[in-house]
Amino acid sequence: MRVTVTTLNDNIFTLDVSPDLELENFKIFCQLESGFPAQEILILHNGKILVENKKSLRQNGVREGDVVVIQHIGGDHYT
Repeated sequence: MRVTVTTLNDNIFTLDVSPDLELENFKIFCQLESGFPAQEILILHNGKILVENKKSLRQNGVREGDVVVIQHIGGDHYT
């Protein structure tokens, strides 16, 4: 499925991933595109932060054509 990813500084990219990809692995794809370390990425979908890293994108409610926002949290501190 294709998912559009945007950052808070308006970088936009599209990823073609399996709906069964676990959120923690999706963050690694986002790291490759954004440069933010995967462990320092928050993913927001439909206004909520996705926190279930072991659940698939599908289980987290992400569907074909959806847009997610990634935010770099800079380790333990939100930036």
